[in-house]
Amino acid sequence: MGKLARFSHDYARDDKKEIRVAIARGNYPVAGRIRRYLKKNFSVRKMTDYDRVADGAGHIRELGYFLFKRRDAGRKETFAEAVARLSLSEQDIQHKAIAFRRLAYTFILFACLMIAYAIYSYLHDAMVAAVVSAGVSSLMWANAFRFHFWFFQTVQRRLGCSMGEWLQWCFQHKGAQS
Repeated sequence: MGKLARFSHDYARDDKKEIRVAIARGNYPVAGRIRRYLKKNFSVRKMTDYDRVADGAGHIRELGYFLFKRRDAGRKETFAEAVARLSLSEQDIQHKAIAFRRLAYTFILFACLMIAYAIYSYLHDAMVAAVVSAGVSSLMWANAFRFHFWFFQTVQRRLGCSMGEWLQWCFQHKGAQS
């Protein structure tokens, strides 16, 4: 009886091995169809969009490289050289200064409105709107500072001013026009 049980057990093991081999070769009718269906329709690489994620990681790597890479200053020119290169008149310069100041104040106004909306959204439990509003507000503040710095350089009639000089000028003038 022991030999018969061992024989039937060995036979079952051989059957399982044959079935595994048939499935691996795609010869087993049902399992083969299931395997082909899964192989055709379910690709982890496609589902996770691996190629796009890898490209995005590469772009982030390049951004980090260019962000921390020391660059040589492009062209250094004085205000007078820039005016001559762009062939600007005194009236054009004044119009540009006024436009820079208006843009700076416009961005400050919209940044304050966005901060108010962010606070309102936060108080009404709309966290996503609050975070997005705060982000948009920070971009508006950055543009306001940029245009005000350009206004400062235009009023001072020199390029390459430092942030310290700009801050000193802002606090000395206290918003007065020059």
